[in-house]
Amino acid sequence: MKDILTAPFVEEMKKTTANMYRLGWDERNGGNISYMLDENEVKEYLDIDNVIRTIPTGFDATDLIGKIFIVTGTGKYFKNVESDPETNLGIIRIAKDGTTAELLWGYKDNSKFTSELPAHLMSHMARLKVDPENRVIMHTHPTHTLAMNYVHELDEKKFTHTLWEMCTECIVVFPDGVGVLPWMLCGTNEIGEATAKKMEEFRLVVWGMHGIYGAGKTMDETFGLIETVEKAAKTYMVTAHLPRINTIKDEELVQLAEFFKVELELTACTGVVRNLICRVDLMIDVLYIFKRREGHCRYLLHTLDVGGVPKHHGKAPLTVSTSSARLLEICLRRVRHIKMHDKSHIRFVNTHTKGIGTHHYTNLPLLPFLLTVSTGIRTKSGVIKRCRISLRTEES
Repeated sequence: MKDILTAPFVEEMKKTTANMYRLGWDERNGGNISYMLDENEVKEYLDIDNVIRTIPTGFDATDLIGKIFIVTGTGKYFKNVESDPETNLGIIRIAKDGTTAELLWGYKDNSKFTSELPAHLMSHMARLKVDPENRVIMHTHPTHTLAMNYVHELDEKKFTHTLWEMCTECIVVFPDGVGVLPWMLCGTNEIGEATAKKMEEFRLVVWGMHGIYGAGKTMDETFGLIETVEKAAKTYMVTAHLPRINTIKDEELVQLAEFFKVELELTACTGVVRNLICRVDLMIDVLYIFKRREGHCRYLLHTLDVGGVPKHHGKAPLTVSTSSARLLEICLRRVRHIKMHDKSHIRFVNTHTKGIGTHHYTNLPLLPFLLTVSTGIRTKSGVIKRCRISLRTEES
């Protein structure tokens, strides 16, 4: 049997934790990683039938029964993993009851896995439903991402858009965006459940005023996701107080997604998207949500209501215009499946809420010629005013 200390998964944990400590992301005993392992690979280094001891997990992980993980230990410093992996790491298997972990190696000082293990297991379960190849959950405290929490709205759409603007690669690296949670008590099942819910949509979840959770197929992929967010957050933090002269425009973000073919063939839809985005003067807000689901990418362009006006009530059968319709809401939910909500509702609109002193005869607009005739008569519509030379609409 091979030496466990030479196993590739142990080496990956050593190098990754050392990098995270070196970058200043994981002070003291901050941060934790769980890495799902292939049973056949583990068998080359361990007798998986030899259970050292069992440890309650505090969570029912029935969906993960029999799965093997290498996990950082509770209270352990990332800076010490490389020099003493057997004390700072442990290899566990979820027991048949779903609520117990069987220790197969590590934690030799009689310690146990990170207190965040329930949150990790919940996130593994959530991500596996979306991506069966997901293997890694990583939690860390990158400095600039954390700092950004204090000066930026914790709205995941706005947070994501800001990050995308900070670095050209961002929209390519995490087109699905970044989920955001408000501050919650760490180490609890509540924050684990909230994180897992976000993990159904995002591979990255920011914990408000705490840190970030990342998920991926490999250690490099997961580390790279967080590393890219941190680079963008750093760019934001060092420029946020300065006048903004340049930025990556929305239409340029779409061009990037199209060029790098993020998740789908965008050629069929980006022409429409680009045309809409270029009409910025007609839009108050454009929100992008890229959903990575089963090989598909979903864009949602969403415009807020423009110039809302209270609805007027009256006896007239005419519909009163209240505000601009949401004509620019487009959902590109799946490949070659475009759904555009652009149905026009055309009918008479009474834009005048006041008359000129007489009754409104609402049926008159149905007979345009009567409006002309009636202007010289005592009975007249409120939308017509008599003039010496011609007819003109009543001034508000």
